[in-house]
Amino acid sequence: MKANLHLLALTIILFLSGCSTLNLGEEPEIKLTQELPQTGNLTPKLAWWREFSDSTLDSLIEKALKQNHSLGSTLESVEQSRLILKQQTALKAPLVDLSLNTGVEKASSSQRSTSKDVTLDVKYEIDLWGRLSALEAESLWNYQASIEEVKIQANTIASNVTTHWYRWIAAKEGLKLLDKQINDTEKRLSLAELRYSVGQQRSSAILQEKELLKSLNRTRISIETDRNLARTNLALWINELPENLPIPKEEALPHLVSITHYKVGPGQIIDRPDVEKNLALLNASKSALKATALNRYPNLNLTASSVFSGDAYRSILTQITGSILLPLTDGGHRKAETNISHSKMNQAIHNYQNSVQAASVEIINSIRWDLDRQSTVVQIEEELGILKQLERMQVQEYQSGLIRFEDVLDTQRRTSSIQKTLLDTRLNWIERRINFFRSVSSGPDIYELISRGDKLE
Repeated sequence: MKANLHLLALTIILFLSGCSTLNLGEEPEIKLTQELPQTGNLTPKLAWWREFSDSTLDSLIEKALKQNHSLGSTLESVEQSRLILKQQTALKAPLVDLSLNTGVEKASSSQRSTSKDVTLDVKYEIDLWGRLSALEAESLWNYQASIEEVKIQANTIASNVTTHWYRWIAAKEGLKLLDKQINDTEKRLSLAELRYSVGQQRSSAILQEKELLKSLNRTRISIETDRNLARTNLALWINELPENLPIPKEEALPHLVSITHYKVGPGQIIDRPDVEKNLALLNASKSALKATALNRYPNLNLTASSVFSGDAYRSILTQITGSILLPLTDGGHRKAETNISHSKMNQAIHNYQNSVQAASVEIINSIRWDLDRQSTVVQIEEELGILKQLERMQVQEYQSGLIRFEDVLDTQRRTSSIQKTLLDTRLNWIERRINFFRSVSSGPDIYELISRGDKLE
C-alpha cells in the first residue's frame, strides 16, 4: 500500500516538474502614434448630445434608447453573459443530488415487501490550481466586454439620431431659403419682362431668369428628398412611425462653441467603450489561457454518497472517496489547446493596441476637421456680409443709373448661393462635432439602460 502511495507521489512530482510555467504577460503599454492637442477645460457630458441644448433632441434620444431593437438585442447579450458568469461561478460549489427510490418485491403469491430508500450524492472538485477560478474570471471579463458593447451601441444610436435630426432641420431651413430665392427670381422675371416690353431690357435677361428658376425648382426636389430621407432614417433609429415624430420648430441650427474649449487627454482614450471592450476581451483571453494550461495539471475530486433506507430512514451506507485525474499523454491535444489559447491572447493584445491607436487618430482627426469647418464658416459669414453690403450699394448705384440691372441680379444670385453654402457648411460642422463628442465619450449611463429591462440582480 505504501509502495503504491510513494509511486503515485513520485508520478505527480515528475509531472509537475515537466509542466511549463504559465506566462500570461504584463498589461500592454499604451503607445500613441500622435500627441493629442492641448485644449480647454470643458468636459463633454456622458449624455454628450445635451451639449446642443436641444430639449426635443434629448427626448428623441431618450426614446431611442428605450425602443431601438438593436440595443435591445445587445442588452440580451449582456443578460446571457451574466447568466454564463453565474453558471461558471456555480461550478466552484459542491454538486448535491437527491434521489428517491421505491419498489415492491414479490416472493410468492402471498408474500410481498415494499422497499424505500433515499440516496444523497455529493460531488466536489477541489480547485487546487485555480482552473475553476480562471474560468470564472474569463466569464467575468466577457460579461464586462458585453457591457462595453452596449455603450458602443448606445453611442451609435445617439449619434445617428442627432445627425438625422439636424439634417431634417437643415433641409427645412434649406427649403425656406430656396422658396425665398424662387420668389425673388419670379419677381425679377416679371420685372425683366416688363422692362423688355418697353425696350429697357434685353431678351437674354429673361432667358437667364427662366433658366435660374428651372434650376431652383430642380434643387428644391433634391432638398425635399434629403428632408424625407432624414425623417425616415430618424424614425428608423427611434423605432417610431415617421408621422409620429415631432416637427422641427422654425429655428436655426445650433451655434457651437469652439472645440478648443473642450478638454482632451489620454484618459478619454482609455475610457472609450471600444478600448475598454478590447481590454476586457484581452483579460478574458488571459484567463482562458490559464484555464487551458491548467487542464494539463492533476484534477482532484471528492465524492460522498449516503443511502437511507427503511421506515426510519437510517443510514445503511456512507461512502467518501477521493480521486485524482492525472493527465499523462494525449498525443499533444492539451498542448495544442494551450498554444491556441496563447495565440488568441496575442491576437487580443494586437486588437487592444490597435483600438488605442485608432482612438487617438480618430480624436485628432475629429478636432482637425472641426477646426477646419469652424474656420470655413467664419470665412463664409464674412463673405456673405460683404455681398449683402455690395448688394445694397449696387441697388443705390442702379437707381442712380451708374450700373446695369444685370449687375444687381448677379450679386443677388451670388448672395443666395453663398447663403446655401453657409447652411451646408454649418450642418457639416455639426456633424463633425458629433463625431468629436462620440470619439471622446465613455458612453452613457449603461447601468441605467440595463436596469430599464430589470436585467441585473
